[in-house]
Amino acid sequence: MSRSLLALAAVTLAALLAVLLVQGGGETDGAGQKPGQRLLPELSGRIKDVTLLRIVGPGNATAVTLRRTGDTWSVDERAAYAADAAKLRRLVTDLAGLEVTEAKTSDPALYARLGVEDPALPGAQGLRLEIEGLASPLRVIVGRAAASGGTYLRRDGDPQSVEARPPITVDVDPALWLDRRLVALDGRRVQSVAVTPANGRRYSIERSAASEANFRLVGIPATRQAYNAAAANPQAQALAAFDVDDVRALGASGFPAAAGTLVYRTFDGLVLTIDAAREADKAWLRVSASVDSTLNPPATVRAEADALSRRTGGYAFAIPAYRLDTLIRPLEDFLGP
Repeated sequence: MSRSLLALAAVTLAALLAVLLVQGGGETDGAGQKPGQRLLPELSGRIKDVTLLRIVGPGNATAVTLRRTGDTWSVDERAAYAADAAKLRRLVTDLAGLEVTEAKTSDPALYARLGVEDPALPGAQGLRLEIEGLASPLRVIVGRAAASGGTYLRRDGDPQSVEARPPITVDVDPALWLDRRLVALDGRRVQSVAVTPANGRRYSIERSAASEANFRLVGIPATRQAYNAAAANPQAQALAAFDVDDVRALGASGFPAAAGTLVYRTFDGLVLTIDAAREADKAWLRVSASVDSTLNPPATVRAEADALSRRTGGYAFAIPAYRLDTLIRPLEDFLGP
């Protein structure tokens, strides 16, 4: 056999051995490491017991801390603002349902190929999930996605890595764990919206009864009129499903100089006030809720205002700057020639 053929055979054999080492030897003796077994059996039937989920990234740095207090989940890195509980529940449910499809390497030198090395190591690719509230804390390292559709994982402290399903995806941006729905105000409830742009004329849109299809503009010059009867209607619907991108605590410095204000009033007595400020490519909103006591609002509306006040008090909410331009529009946008 020629030297070139011998060299090629040696390279091929080395590559094959590397693949076999990463793949492991199929079934192992470790509990929960055999194909068909649950990787995290402690979570089965105990999802409601979880009180904390921490996501730890490269350099052993905590990226996200999700914490339960009573029935409410919050994000530590966003001043304990409300978390997306449904998203969290999906992740924990997927973790509880993880089923091993194949045992992989138990050699630490090969962990990096699967992304299941210790996140404390420099250049680590995976994430460590730390779960508390069970009889014992649970830690699992989530590695790369497998080509077959699963995910490479390793229980922290266990040398055996595995491929398991369902696939696990974990966001490391705290903002992506927030409950982003800030307000859901049905436009059919809206009686008026007072608009104060940072620059330009103050105006409002109003209607006398909920049965009226269109809002009329109030505060426009006597020589001008709306370009059509329904021109201002979208403003009343602007908070029907209003999501935000991020949240921060107002802090000691308070809220910056406002770039405009909106005051929504409903027929049943709810009052929502939104102050807006620009900051680079974002707009930040401060939201407060109250009731118009002169309308003698029902208990449900008072409870709604209280809940909104608890949710929004002490926080500022980010939206893209371009959305502010559609939220607080200058009067001229509604007027014809």
